[in-house]
Amino acid sequence: TGLKALIEDPSTDEEKKSKWGGPYIKKSQIPKDPWGNAYNYRSPGQHGQYDLYSLGPDGREGANNIVNWTR
Repeated sequence: TGLKALIEDPSTDEEKKSKWGGPYIKKSQIPKDPWGNAYNYRSPGQHGQYDLYSLGPDGREGANNIVNWTR
């Protein structure tokens, strides 16, 4: 499901569907990062419940990454 759950209910169970409060982004697609690349999402994360990050302008793992955790 990943980030798509921001725009589309991932539940198949009708009881769970009634608890989904989205869509959380009023677009038909997940936005790209400022460099036109997809955001990366990991759940469970290595730094918390989930990791959300961009590989930055060079598109590679490293110091230029923009992350949702404290380094």
